[in-house]
Amino acid sequence: MFVHVKRIYYSNGSVLTGDYIADAILDLAQVVATRGASTSIDIPVVLPDGQTGHAQLLLSPTSAMLSVTEPVVAHPSRSWDEDRAQDAVRGVRASIRSLSRQGRPITVRELDYSAYQPDFGGL
Repeated sequence: MFVHVKRIYYSNGSVLTGDYIADAILDLAQVVATRGASTSIDIPVVLPDGQTGHAQLLLSPTSAMLSVTEPVVAHPSRSWDEDRAQDAVRGVRASIRSLSRQGRPITVRELDYSAYQPDFGGL
């Protein structure tokens, strides 16, 4: 079995998880930031010894994170459960839908640049 993974760098550490899980988490982080909300999620991760574990992440509007593709992990552990990984993705996506329906609509402010007079320094 091969697992495509991404490392999520978050706060002062990182976790290694399935690439589709990492993508869903970054999508959730964007919604959390846009809504000014916070949420926590529990995800399966690959531990340094190749075994499977769990990590709980707290996401807030000030959470800074990035994900980086890592080499494919071959046989990380017999305990990597693809069904649980898919359940994690479904859970993250459900959080996104829930947060997207909450609160006030997001409006983008229109800016009026008509009074803007650029100064190009005599060019």
